[in-house]
Amino acid sequence: MRVRIGFFGGLAVDDGTVTGVMQRALLFRLALDAGTVVPTRTLVDDLWPDDAPENTRAALQSIVSRLRSQLPAGGIESDSGGYRLVVGREDVDILEFQDLVSAAHDQHDPALASRALAVWRGEPWHPEGFEWVAADLLVDRARALELGGAVPAPVHDLPAPLTDLVGRDADLALVRSQLAASRVVTILGPGGAGKTSLALAVAREREHALFVELAPVGSGEVWPAVLGASGRDLRLGDAPTAAGTAERVIGALGGRDLLLVLDNCEHLVAEAAHVVAELLRALPRLRVLATSREPLGVVGEAFVPIGSLDRADALELFERRTVAARGHGLDDDERRLALVVCDRLDRLALAIELAAARLRTMSLAEISAGLDDRFTLLASGPRSAMPRHQTLWSLIDWSWDLLDEDERHALCVLATFPAGIAANALGAGLSAPVLDALVDKSLVQRSAGRFRMLETIREYGLGRLAREGRLDSAREAQALFLAEGARRHDAMLRGARIHDALAWFDTEEENLLAAMRFAVDTPLPSLAVRLVAASGWYWTMRDRHLDAIGWFDQVAPLAEGDDSDEATIVSLMGHLSRAFSGDTAWTDPSNEEQRARDVLALSTIEPVGAGGNELLQVLAPLLTAFGASFATERWPFMVDIPRGEDLGLDPWPTAILHVMRAALAENRGDIEQEGEASLIALEMFERLGDQWGLALARQMRSEWLSISGRLEEALALTDESTAGMRDITSTQDALQQQGLALNLLLRLGRADEAQARVEKMLAAARADGGVRVIAHATALAATVALARDDLEVARAHLARVDELVPEWPGIYPQLVAAVELTRACILMRDGLLDESLAALRSGAETALASGDHPIIAQLALGFGELALARGEHDEALRALELAVAVRGALETADPRVAAILAVAGDDKRRELAEASSRSVAVEGLRELLA
Repeated sequence: MRVRIGFFGGLAVDDGTVTGVMQRALLFRLALDAGTVVPTRTLVDDLWPDDAPENTRAALQSIVSRLRSQLPAGGIESDSGGYRLVVGREDVDILEFQDLVSAAHDQHDPALASRALAVWRGEPWHPEGFEWVAADLLVDRARALELGGAVPAPVHDLPAPLTDLVGRDADLALVRSQLAASRVVTILGPGGAGKTSLALAVAREREHALFVELAPVGSGEVWPAVLGASGRDLRLGDAPTAAGTAERVIGALGGRDLLLVLDNCEHLVAEAAHVVAELLRALPRLRVLATSREPLGVVGEAFVPIGSLDRADALELFERRTVAARGHGLDDDERRLALVVCDRLDRLALAIELAAARLRTMSLAEISAGLDDRFTLLASGPRSAMPRHQTLWSLIDWSWDLLDEDERHALCVLATFPAGIAANALGAGLSAPVLDALVDKSLVQRSAGRFRMLETIREYGLGRLAREGRLDSAREAQALFLAEGARRHDAMLRGARIHDALAWFDTEEENLLAAMRFAVDTPLPSLAVRLVAASGWYWTMRDRHLDAIGWFDQVAPLAEGDDSDEATIVSLMGHLSRAFSGDTAWTDPSNEEQRARDVLALSTIEPVGAGGNELLQVLAPLLTAFGASFATERWPFMVDIPRGEDLGLDPWPTAILHVMRAALAENRGDIEQEGEASLIALEMFERLGDQWGLALARQMRSEWLSISGRLEEALALTDESTAGMRDITSTQDALQQQGLALNLLLRLGRADEAQARVEKMLAAARADGGVRVIAHATALAATVALARDDLEVARAHLARVDELVPEWPGIYPQLVAAVELTRACILMRDGLLDESLAALRSGAETALASGDHPIIAQLALGFGELALARGEHDEALRALELAVAVRGALETADPRVAAILAVAGDDKRRELAEASSRSVAVEGLRELLA
């Protein structure tokens, strides 16, 4: 496919865009010798005349590779000692120009000289270091004129680009497409997005185009501005009537295919719309391309909305302006920080240019820090720019001046909502018609059912509020609005609309955090308490314990002396989060004293009956039970939680207490209570419609079914639980549920299916990116690999867990014990029995310290498996006896149990089945450690 490459009037490549400073320079150098091999040494000398990299060949190969990816296939060929651009000289405009001038000189032909001058469509573009090419071209142009060549009559007089257009390929394509289908197209976008540059790029592609700058034009002056741009200004003495001027404009523009570009129409929208409508009616060959911050409102108008640059293009622009400001580009560390700067500037082209220009006198780190007050930082720009483009504040001021009072009020109110506001739940003095008007003016965006602002415009709104002394009152109004929304949606978390409620909290998170920070910092105690109390259950469901602890700690002092339900919830959940958080409670001994204070603080709670706050109905009996048993041998897994029915509680608190009763019964090996409580919880949550509670109840019921030997039923219920929790809980909680499913599949002999599932779990964990999640998933993968006798893979997974554990200081002791058990089993398979014993002892010590009976039972079975490997059948039976006593049931589907039972007689089997009442089992396991 033939490709043309142009440098006159800017770099242009057919069907593509070349980005990257070095790629563009390489393309230019290869194009100078189009179709000819350019030696590697020549390319290196021309691309790096002063400071070549250490490995020039590798650096050049890298640039060639990147350039190839931006050109049509086969565009660059490698040859011995160099590279060739596969185009003819006639396909490169500056070479075509030079060849025509040379031919005109040899033949003394003015017509050829005129053809050469027709190729010259603007000043030639060239990369830094190739100024000599531009000088040679100017010499050739002068020669063509001397030979009698005629400069073609200008078909348009467009402003020359001061800088190249960066990115916007998709937007360019859309403008072309819209212009092909519609006679009037408006490029819409906020100030500084690059609307003018985009319009000019399109205009330069047209044979006939006329550019009209309306920014300095006042009311009643649009017709004269168009006439002036056409080269036919009003003569002295002409009557400046609209009708007469319109006739002259129509006469000047008629008789040809023309693109009329009207730039910056927003302050004259009605007048510009009238002019466009008149011209389109009178001139059938005319097309209009307008730029504006709001639509013109002309019949048949098509739109191309533009906003932020994509990240790659924003960085490219920043780097180009960096080179211009200080003479060299960005290193890798600066490039990462530059991306942050671009993001904070909403990737607006003008804002990026203003920021990069400051690199002449500031470091990038100083610029990044200064963005906390971006309007002061970017308070100066190019003197040649229009006043509204010289500072970031004046850029938005231009739009502010065009707003009415209602629109100004709405912009300032919306600025207090960092995450925007839902279109179907407006409040805080906002209305859809006014916000839609701001959308039309490119100051607000409407997407995914929400009104939002670019951060730069939002900070402008906050700045306006601060200047007018209204910032605190506006933020308080926002916090009150959020507090009421949080209260309503918190109640929905405990019913059939749980997904709607979770979606609200997820979407409003930034708004809620802003409201909480304001209420705490001001301070507004009652408002802070309401916000945090309403968010507590959401944090619990999302496994966000650290967020909860942080906010409860900040707000608890503000709740002192407040006897509201919300204040009580803040106090109780603060103690609860610290006492039972899995991140540090088990592993940091220095936390024990604080844990004791937290738990004991929960033991004197006044009960709350039916009709009272649902969370307090749960928290009162639950925490009283834990507080009463603290520091006893029953802590923390042997606590007895009362039945909600006996306390006269409402259905939801009663159901939650049954889930807790089932969980604690399972942990202490009380199979009967686990079965009874899980069944009641399952039935109640099915009636209530709370999917989170239902998933928990299903999980507990499946645990009981598994212990009871009903593996298929357990697997089906576990999968239902996982599906129900998929969009509700954290990835960590989901892994715990899926771990049970893997265990059931392995017991059912479906190892391949377990492997397929664990691969999906690993992929999900890597996508999540959290150390806890990846470590847990990898530990499960090691267990599955071991069950499939793939010891090499199991070892690899275990090694990865070992790498991750130091990054997780609060790792759950149950997981540590499970990892050591897997390690012990691998060592057994390798015949390293003494090393296996050491791993079992390490795991058992951790399991015993946790007090978690299921994991203690698993370690006991590990000792039994090791005893079998040593031929010590009596010791194996003793270990199994201890496991059954701790677990409360004989799980014959477990392969290790089956292996030990194979060496036991029927009498021993019956004895084991009845062993669940032996309370000395844990002490027996401690003896095994000795």
